[in-house]
Amino acid sequence: MRVNTFVVVCVSAGCALAPALMGDVVTIGAIKDNTLYEDPFGTISNGQGDGLFVGRTARTGLIRRGLIAFDVAASVPAGSTITKVELTMNVTRAHGSTATIRLHPALANWGEGASAAGSSSGGAGDTALPGDATWLHTFGYSQFWANAGGDYNPVSSATKGISGEGQYTWASTPSMVANAQSWLNTPTTNFGWLMRAATEVSGTAKRFATSEHLTAAWQPKLLIEYTPPPVCGSADFDGDGDSGTDLDIEAFFACLGGTCCATCGSSDFDGDGDAGTDLDIEAFFRVLGGGNC
Repeated sequence: MRVNTFVVVCVSAGCALAPALMGDVVTIGAIKDNTLYEDPFGTISNGQGDGLFVGRTARTGLIRRGLIAFDVAASVPAGSTITKVELTMNVTRAHGSTATIRLHPALANWGEGASAAGSSSGGAGDTALPGDATWLHTFGYSQFWANAGGDYNPVSSATKGISGEGQYTWASTPSMVANAQSWLNTPTTNFGWLMRAATEVSGTAKRFATSEHLTAAWQPKLLIEYTPPPVCGSADFDGDGDSGTDLDIEAFFACLGGTCCATCGSSDFDGDGDAGTDLDIEAFFRVLGGGNC
């Protein structure tokens, strides 16, 4: 979805309204989610369950931590600049007092296997299957976290107070934006967020709907606002049907000098809003060489 606003453009003939591009917005669902159940043997998971658990249970006194990831690079064009990120999730069961739930960038890849605890028993988890993340494993049962309970940046990217059932949104923060930008620029480092309670005290466990929940409106959503990369002009600068010839180069420099031919492209070759700069010249020659802006 493209978001536009309007600015007033004044020239000698007067003023007019012109659209000014503010950015694009996309909302995407999670590609995987799971729960880390405190367990000294690393045998419990819930890869395909409809609930993700965070906090410490009152009955067993054991910690629950969530894992969630979104494929940013599949939905945002490469080279874009991300300006806003919001995470929205739905709590389907809540016990005890309000808990502050933090988002921490996960530092290792992890799995969502075929384990599936039922809605009524999801808090206890299911037997972990190959490929499941557990308290000890990134991918059970052959690959391990460096630290039991998951490897994550100790500095949280965002926090949200969670009390009763309902919808909650972690508002955009500079750290969330930086996380998403990093995942766009280097998809191989996109391990998502680990969700944990700020104080993992007894009776603070919350259950969130996962990407497997039957109610689609309750599934996790990540809103991303971004500015797309500039679009280069064509290397067929003189519009004669062939690209990268001497005539294209001559026409480009003639246009820089203020004498564009009728079919020439814009001298704002890199699409950044200013024309005839060193960056336009550099972009032109990169495209002639087969590259991008």
